[in-house]
Amino acid sequence: MRSKRGDLWEIGDIKRGIDDLKKCSCQKDQVVHLVGEKGRYTMTLAEGKALCQRNGYKIATLSQLETAWKLGLAICHCGWLADGTARYPTQFGSPNCGVHGINKCDWYKRWDVYCFNGI
Repeated sequence: MRSKRGDLWEIGDIKRGIDDLKKCSCQKDQVVHLVGEKGRYTMTLAEGKALCQRNGYKIATLSQLETAWKLGLAICHCGWLADGTARYPTQFGSPNCGVHGINKCDWYKRWDVYCFNGI
């Protein structure tokens, strides 16, 4: 199986991807959460933008993430946005995942990324 950018995916990557999809809504209203090639929370903002571009996307804006959240996107993983902040959407508050809404991430300098795959 090949990714959009033509790289071969390993069986472990496919299994992890399927497991992730079972755990969360990773895409809503054309917003998708992507993890860096080196694993979770390993990308700078520039690397996140580049990963979106390699996959044919643009880095998502806060407005796009908010729209996806209103449609049900919930994923307890921080990701870069176009404004240089890192955030994550949750539908229910929990001790391990913040409050209901769009939470801000500011405890590291490297994150995943939210991309927008719309026109």
